[in-house]
Formats: sequence, structure tokens, C-alpha cells
Amino acid sequence: MNYSSPLDISEQNSGHHKPIEGIDTIEYLIINDGSRDNTVEVAVNWAEKNGRILHVVNFKRNKGLAKGFVAGIDACLRLGADIIVNTDADNQYSGDDIAQLVRPIIENKADIVIGERPIATTAHFSPLKKKLQRLGSWVVQKASDTDIPDAPSGFRAYSRDAAMRLNVFNDYTYTLETIIQAGREKIAMTSVPIRTNGELRPSRDIFPRIPYPGGYYPRNHVIQPGDVRAQPQDEGVHAESDDAYQADNGSRKSLSE
Repeated sequence: MNYSSPLDISEQNSGHHKPIEGIDTIEYLIINDGSRDNTVEVAVNWAEKNGRILHVVNFKRNKGLAKGFVAGIDACLRLGADIIVNTDADNQYSGDDIAQLVRPIIENKADIVIGERPIATTAHFSPLKKKLQRLGSWVVQKASDTDIPDAPSGFRAYSRDAAMRLNVFNDYTYTLETIIQAGREKIAMTSVPIRTNGELRPSRDIFPRIPYPGGYYPRNHVIQPGDVRAQPQDEGVHAESDDAYQADNGSRKSLSE
């Protein structure tokens, strides 16, 4: 999902389009959260140039992290995705790690996989931010009865079943809420170590709010590699406004065939 900064497709997708064993088809979905830059144009041009299947959900105004995540998950499910991978628009996470992120789902060992960042050795994280990250993850572990070490991480994979069972009620974010909800729903969840890239823009938050009891949330610029069973007419680049997204089954305008 993108709002505050232009999306650098060349950086974002450096590892996102590599073949993954056990995955038949990789498709991409971008949430344009009311951005006024040329994010969509860049993404469409990249997809057309590289022969990728790209779906775009456009918000007419900025709706924030949580609503963007929900829109992305809903769109992926309606497109038939079996696995949904969520990442951030700021290139924080290494696309080369997607294969290991989805591996536990492919092997039927988990339905949700959270990427664990090397927080202790991440140079652009301040000492205070590192402490708050650890504190927040500990609180989520206790609230969810899980052992996920990096709860705020936005680099995660969901099976279709898990995505259909999660709900987001918070207007701000979703990362902590979904872990708590998944823990209470006994959804199989695990984490895998991932790498991070250098900082492209300052982080907007030190820690995204320690959750309140009973509150649930899930994240962000959605790039979705999955075993997607797309029909022939779904091939190419498609765009969808927030009005179309709200409609039952939606309607997509084909930008290229």
C-alpha cells in the first residue's frame, strides 16, 4: 500500500517475481491509498514491460493502513489466491525471502507466517525503538499465547483459510491484532528469520501501539505471490476503484490485455 512516498518498482520487486517451488502462478496487487504521485502509472508500466499480472485497488482518498490491508486481503481472496504475502511499500523487507516465508504454508505446517527481522542488528533502529519492539512483541505473546518474536513485522504470509478467518476492527493498523486473534482462534502460526534493506524513509512510528485486550488488527502495500487460479480474462493489468471494491464481487477495468 502506498500513500506518502512514490513506489520504486525496480527495488520493490527485485526478488518478488522469482519462481517459487510449489507455487504455480505469482500475481501482484497494489493498494493505492489515495496517493497523488505516479505510483499506479509506474506499477502498470512495470507490469506491462515485464509481462506480469498486476491488480490495483485505488482509494480516492487516504484511508490508512488497516483499511488498505483489508481491501487487499479481500481483493486477493476474490481473485482466488491460495497464499497471500503482504509487504511494505518502503522496501524494508527483502523480496528474496518470500520463498522461505511461504514455505511453511506450502508444506502445511502453518497458516500464518511472520517474518522475524534482525532487530538487534538493524542499524537504523534506535535503542529506544528496539526496546519498544521487544516490549510490544512480549505483550502480544502474552495476549495471544504465542511465541511470535517480531509482532509488528509487516512481512507475512497467510493461507487462504487464515485470511478468510481474520477480521480487522482497528482503524490504525493490523499487525498486532491479527496475531492476537489468530492465537485465540488457534490458527497455526510460526515465524521465519528474514533480512531487511536499508532505510529509504524515516519510520513513522516507534512502535505501532500496544494492543488493548479484545482488540484485533492485520498491513500495508500488498504484493501477493500466490497459487492463483486466474481465469484467462484475468490476465494482464486491472484497476479497481474503492467504489468498485465496495460492490459485490467488484468490477475491474482492464488497462491492458
